[in-house]
Amino acid sequence: MGKIPLLVKIEEEIVQELKALVLYKHKKLKGGLSLEVEEAIKQWLELNKENLGVKDLFSTHLPMHNVQKKKGISNENRLIQIINNILKAVKEQGIENEFTVNHWVNACYKVGYADYRTINKYLNVAEKLGMIQNVRPGIYKLIGEKYE
Repeated sequence: MGKIPLLVKIEEEIVQELKALVLYKHKKLKGGLSLEVEEAIKQWLELNKENLGVKDLFSTHLPMHNVQKKKGISNENRLIQIINNILKAVKEQGIENEFTVNHWVNACYKVGYADYRTINKYLNVAEKLGMIQNVRPGIYKLIGEKYE
């Protein structure tokens, strides 16, 4: 893979300190800055992959990664497959009836969804599809899996 530009906004003090250290270490900014930022990102990725128990980001964080992609399968059926996978992970936590939002979040992490917007989306979809029911704030009841 080639290198691509990455534009990010960072606190000015951090940038100044980074540039000063890169100049000290490499005697120039060009090339040295990219090298050091890339190394820092690699270390951050490894640390977070280890903490989240994720081995391969491309297989765990692409949309619908645990869903077989067949021609002609509807979006609703894909959502049902995803939510069934999440519900299975909820049940693997020893849940038989009611569960908390934290159980849902942990199940989503296990299935490979880490973004809070995606986690919330699937919670809402599961409720709309009648697969779970909100019984009180932060507590949901398992209704059952659906089949396509």
